[in-house]
Amino acid sequence: MNGKWQMANGKPELLSVWIALAIWLTADLRAADINKGHTFTDGDTAYAGDFNDFLDLATINTSFFTGKSATTTPAAADTLLTYNASAADFRKVTLGNLVLSNPSLITGQTEDTTPATNDFLLSYDTSASGLKKVQAGKLIQRFTTNGIPVQVGSLFRADHGFPGVPQIVEWKLVCTNASGDATYLQGDEIPVGAAMITVSSIDLPGWAAGANSTNVFIGANSLVGNRTVLNKDGSGSTALTYARWNFKCNALYLPNWP
Repeated sequence: MNGKWQMANGKPELLSVWIALAIWLTADLRAADINKGHTFTDGDTAYAGDFNDFLDLATINTSFFTGKSATTTPAAADTLLTYNASAADFRKVTLGNLVLSNPSLITGQTEDTTPATNDFLLSYDTSASGLKKVQAGKLIQRFTTNGIPVQVGSLFRADHGFPGVPQIVEWKLVCTNASGDATYLQGDEIPVGAAMITVSSIDLPGWAAGANSTNVFIGANSLVGNRTVLNKDGSGSTALTYARWNFKCNALYLPNWP
């Protein structure tokens, strides 16, 4: 028979060499990875369907993946198994091409145009030599207060809630009157520093504004004259009508910025 099997009355006769090969494939080196589709035992009569099932019904155990040694420091040249949908075929890809040199991991995502302070970003911790997550609010903290009536003769304060003094503080004058004021339109915003007062022929800032570890603040002495601003078209200056303006403050605190 010379190592061959023959069909006789619909029943194949299998040589011992074939059986030994089948047992070796499934019971020795690959037993932990593969479940064979048919189990042969001594004295069995083997049919063609048994051999078809032996391969066609075989399944791969999860240990084929979970039982492998872990690589804790994969290199860019290491390869992974992938399925190429367009070619309907298995392919290999290097870690470098899949992750390290693949900008679409970022550019291919849906853009978050209004990130919240509790959204997370991916960062690399150099002290721990590992990837970590960080909340957007931990990188930059923001405080805004608006609708503060323009006033003189008193000091306005607002608690910003930061753990320290904000590094960036911006006070603005916002025109709120439907008819505008001093050539500016409703909704226009100008820096508080644009409003000046004249004392003994010297132009001085109209308000003192700033921040400390607790508050943002702004105030002015009421004993001096009206504050004036340059006209919007640059043609001259005009005194402000305080009732037509509000104060607005934006402050930023950056934890790792001195």
